[in-house]
Amino acid sequence: LQRGHSRYAHNIANGEWGGLVVKTFDYHYATGSGKNRRDFDFSGIMLRPAHRLKPLIVRPEGFFDKLKAGFGFDDIDFESAEFSQKFYVAANDKSWAYDVIHTRTMHYLLSAEAKRHGLSLEFDHEVLCVYSKKQLAIDDLEYAYRHGKTVLDEMPDYVKENL
Repeated sequence: LQRGHSRYAHNIANGEWGGLVVKTFDYHYATGSGKNRRDFDFSGIMLRPAHRLKPLIVRPEGFFDKLKAGFGFDDIDFESAEFSQKFYVAANDKSWAYDVIHTRTMHYLLSAEAKRHGLSLEFDHEVLCVYSKKQLAIDDLEYAYRHGKTVLDEMPDYVKENL
């Protein structure tokens, strides 16, 4: 949410959903100016669990991620080659990333339904933001909530307790 300029959120809703404090939003930002200006719009939902988190990014791997890897800027690799090829994962604390993205979570993220939605996950210390590169319909926001909640629910208890 710190990228670009002309940033603003709209269609903001706050509340509680399934025991979690949530905030949904549509977001806009721009890069460049004049003929080089590009506008970006996407939707997201922030989920605030009762336990602390650590920064972690999990998103579908793109062309530029593969290109950067060729120059030595690689992400975290996992024991599943399929998962590592399909997802970009970055964290300062790699052991925490491995604890959060364990075998069951990898299988879930590789499932057909999860891949179809192409959602990204970004953890900070207090919230998990689940977002898309496009604006989401209401039904898709409900799926994004369930997607984030599934990842949070799959976190082992020892990970939640050691923060």
